[in-house]
Formats: sequence, structure tokens, C-alpha cells
Amino acid sequence: MTEWISARILGVFAGSFLALVFLPPRSFPGFVRRGSSALVFGFVFGPIIHEYFQWPITDEKVIASGAIAAFCSWGLMGAGKKMAEKLGTTKEE
Repeated sequence: MTEWISARILGVFAGSFLALVFLPPRSFPGFVRRGSSALVFGFVFGPIIHEYFQWPITDEKVIASGAIAAFCSWGLMGAGKKMAEKLGTTKEE
């Protein structure tokens, strides 16, 4: 799957952008935190999602798997922050 690096990168950025539009952070540090984790997690876990769905290896499917991974990690970072705030382990910004 190493020959699909450009498609993976495009998918990761597309998923991060969609997450930014649909789940915007409240602050710039939140944007940086979520954005960097979405880029890393999308690139790392995109192939795992691709294997899970057992898709054929095409540009569209590689892009979609990276986008799904990035979008989900963005949402999980937001949910984790909200849970930490409710438990009282972090202060609100």
C-alpha cells in the first residue's frame, strides 16, 4: 500500500477539513491539538479501516479510508476533552 501515499495524504487532509467544518473546536489550541492528532491517526489507521471494510485498492477507497480515520479521531479527541471536563480533570478554556 506504499504506492498510495499521495491518496492517503489527500484522504487525511479531506477528513480533517470535514471534521473542522462539522465539529469546530472552541479555541486555537484545540484546533492544533485535534488537527495534529487527526493527521497522524488518519495516516496511521487509514489502512486498518481499509482492511476492515475489505475494499478493493483504488484511489477513491484509499482516500475514503484516510478520511474516515481522520474524521473519527477528530471527533474522539473532542469527546475525550468533554469527558475530562465533566470528570473535573481539566479546567475549561
